[in-house]
Amino acid sequence: MCALAAGTASLVASGSALAQASCDRATLQDIADRYVSAQAKGSLFELPVGEWVDYRENLQMSSSATGVLSQPMDFAWSVQLLDTAQCQVFVDGVITQPREYVLASVVNNGFFGVNQVSTVVGAGAAAQALEQARGEDWGELPEGARAPRPQLLAAANAYLDGLDEEIVDRRFVVDEAKGAVGVFARIGGEKGPAASYSLRIEDGAVRHARASKSAG
Repeated sequence: MCALAAGTASLVASGSALAQASCDRATLQDIADRYVSAQAKGSLFELPVGEWVDYRENLQMSSSATGVLSQPMDFAWSVQLLDTAQCQVFVDGVITQPREYVLASVVNNGFFGVNQVSTVVGAGAAAQALEQARGEDWGELPEGARAPRPQLLAAANAYLDGLDEEIVDRRFVVDEAKGAVGVFARIGGEKGPAASYSLRIEDGAVRHARASKSAG
């Protein structure tokens, strides 16, 4: 039986206490695939959950029984980022049927299975997000073209610092193989709306940037 309860640690903060062990890419890809299946079937239990799962929406405690994950919906498009250092998966996706959603989710895997799932439910237009996504390349980079984690984080922070809005409480998921960084944050202050950013970084510069803000 899986208990849903509040955790005391931040979801995707670098060095999170919840990321108890490193994971290989095959393990994390399996979790990412299971998350996509969980959303399609509307069931958290498609994931390899542990005994204790912290479920959040828009950076607030929620319930997987009533939240967006409980609604059976297929992704029209998604990209999965795999962070082997933090044992986390970041999934950015667009749903167009039966309802429209722009979602970004972080799934944390601990010693005993998935122990935390958090989703930012974006208020943006799904059709527009899908059109943008179809023109982007999020595949793995050749090994010689991959930047190290600190360089990717520096590029991500520089991009966020350059936005018109203040981006606070930043939490990162980094996939070196894809040259990509997923970000959860708040806009305008600690009580501002939740936001997600997916950044593809090549040669030190952001090539693709996807952003979504919650309704409140």
